[in-house]
Amino acid sequence: MVSEHFSWDEAVTTETGLDNEIPEVIKPNAVRLAETVLEPLRVFLGPMQVDSWYRSPGVNKAVGGVENSYHRLGLAADIVPNGDVFKAFQTALIHLHDLPIDKIIYEKHDSPWIHVQAAKDGESPKHLAFTAEPNSDGHMVYSRYEA
Repeated sequence: MVSEHFSWDEAVTTETGLDNEIPEVIKPNAVRLAETVLEPLRVFLGPMQVDSWYRSPGVNKAVGGVENSYHRLGLAADIVPNGDVFKAFQTALIHLHDLPIDKIIYEKHDSPWIHVQAAKDGESPKHLAFTAEPNSDGHMVYSRYEA
């Protein structure tokens, strides 16, 4: 187990069929994300599933992730809360500054997940919140979210 409620299987699950074994050097990041962000969010949001967590370079490319994605560092996860996703996003924002969340994103195109990420080791979390929606070309456009 990565933490009390999150497993290593969740951390590496991918539907791409590509190898996604998490390197030993990345595991401490995944543990920190689980213990300091995911577990506290679970208290506020209730049980949740992880849609995407660690991504190998190949998996990240296959799913259209950006090259500098925090998923590649084990520091980001797309979580699927039970119930209304936007309501869960708003609830998470109430605790944004209480948790070491670097960035949280709600994608407005009927996405079932919320992206959460922790800051890199030694960096202070930025506590940034964004919404994202596709433009006419299908590319995601991110906007700062202020509650």
